[in-house]
Amino acid sequence: MTSTVVVSLTMVVSPLFAQQSPTPSTPTIKALRTAEPPDIDGDVEDDEWPAAAAVTTFVQFQPRRGEPASKRTQAFVMYDAGHLYIAFRCWDDEPVTAQRTQRDADLTSDDAVAVFLDTYLDRQTAYYFLTNPLGTQMDGRLAEDGRQSDETWDSPWTSAAKRTDYGWSAEMAIPFTSIKYASGAGTTWGINLVRTRPRTLEYDTWAYPLDSRFRVSQAGRLVGLDLDAPSRRHQVIPYALARAEQHGQTDGQAGLDLRYNLTTRTAVYGTVNPDFAVIEA
Repeated sequence: MTSTVVVSLTMVVSPLFAQQSPTPSTPTIKALRTAEPPDIDGDVEDDEWPAAAAVTTFVQFQPRRGEPASKRTQAFVMYDAGHLYIAFRCWDDEPVTAQRTQRDADLTSDDAVAVFLDTYLDRQTAYYFLTNPLGTQMDGRLAEDGRQSDETWDSPWTSAAKRTDYGWSAEMAIPFTSIKYASGAGTTWGINLVRTRPRTLEYDTWAYPLDSRFRVSQAGRLVGLDLDAPSRRHQVIPYALARAEQHGQTDGQAGLDLRYNLTTRTAVYGTVNPDFAVIEA
């Protein structure tokens, strides 16, 4: 078998306006550090999130832009040395919609919750992480203030969700080693929290107003982060594909994605046996 190796170097440079202070109208979450990480099992228990900042106000982006969300949503945010943790409680008196089980499926057609993270506060780029009541994951990156979306970006993170007597709940744990970010004491990130409810075509956000659903520059702020550069700089992500046809030949393909963070802003990416159908992406 012939192997192909592709290596690239990626550098992110923060624009001059990065780390600006929020304006009085910018919604803000105080970053609170926890000494005890929560169990990511989808059950949002009060005793697991005592150190979390709580978010209780969500506004409709659609269908009735600017009006309060039709259903109650509660979100929690906290972090430790290795992860950012987000939890949602979603009240709903109707059965929730949850059909997507494939990673990176369009979860906006299900009930879903999401977090958007502008980790350099450049107001142009962001990571996004979504999950539905089945715990299915969707992630990607935004550029040009949300005008461009890279849905091929994948990184390891943990999610879990469950149906509850009040609706449903979800928990996420995003490793800092999975993303590039601005580190240091007193760091500020951009952040927005989202809930979708497809039965009523509702899209609710914490930070508002927004010109579009993915407008990075109009996100809120997560302030007071105290972050060191990640101690684990490498990631190895194997993949395998198999194909079998009735009365035909069975074949397969395997490869590796390798990532090494030189700093929190610079990374080297390598791929063994890439799928050249998506190599440009």
